[in-house]
Amino acid sequence: MYKIVPFQIAAAGTATHLNVSCLPFNMSDKTASFYYELIEQKQVETEQGLSTTESRVLLQGNKVMPQEKYQEWGVDNMYCVNWLCAELGVQIDASVLI
Repeated sequence: MYKIVPFQIAAAGTATHLNVSCLPFNMSDKTASFYYELIEQKQVETEQGLSTTESRVLLQGNKVMPQEKYQEWGVDNMYCVNWLCAELGVQIDASVLI
């Protein structure tokens, strides 16, 4: 999961995290599909006075990386995360991996 710069999703809330999974593909494929979730995380206080993190998915879906981008992938998986962020219009917050 990646922390992102807070991103407002109309009528849903403010996404603070991005979860990304590459969907299975054949080695002969020329594209890749990614499942994503934009998640809102908040610190809340319980009735006992303890702090806990509350999460909820605001938006989820799939994006297909086109062939020309897939061919540039190489070995760095952050390439895919950065591509997806550009597609969704969000930014990684200081590239912090959670």
